[in-house]
Parts: sequence; structure tokens; C-alpha cells
Amino acid sequence: MGLKTRLQLSTLMFLQYFIWGTWYVTLNTYLGEGLGFTATQIGLCYGTFAIAAMISPFFVGLIADKFFATERVLGAMHPLWHCPLRFHFTRWKIPASSSPG
Repeated sequence: MGLKTRLQLSTLMFLQYFIWGTWYVTLNTYLGEGLGFTATQIGLCYGTFAIAAMISPFFVGLIADKFFATERVLGAMHPLWHCPLRFHFTRWKIPASSSPG
């Protein structure tokens, strides 16, 4: 693998996990203070992520390996899931100053 390809893939993987980590860490505050979830509900949300992370590679892997190249599947899934997330976060707006006091 050439240096250019290695740098491009390294940047892609860094951005993939950087973006995922930015909202995953702050999800607790958003759900608790912004939407009024209880601690149990927040725990169930985090548990859903763990279950989905274990199960989804089987289904996506079957489709990606059989019909498409993996990079095309990942490239299509990012914009595809951007739309529902954008709709969700613009529908339930949280005020900029939602801190108590």
C-alpha cells in the first residue's frame, strides 16, 4: 500500500471515530438535561448502541460482501443516515442555554 493511500485511509478512520466520539460522549447530557430522560432510559439508549454494534456487522457484511464493495456501502450509509439524524435534531430543538440556574 502506498503512502498516499495509507494517509487517506488513516484520515478517514480518524474522522470516522472522531465524529462518532464527539456526540457519543455528550449524549448523556443531551438526553438527560435537554430531553428529560431518566437515568434508566439513558442507560437503555447506550445499551441499544452496544447491541446494534454487535449485530449490524453481520447483516451489513452479508450485503456488502455479496453485492458491493465495502467502501461503497460505507460511503452510501453515511449520507443515508445523515437525513434521519438531521431531521431528528432539527425537529426537537434545544435552547442554546439549557444549563440549570
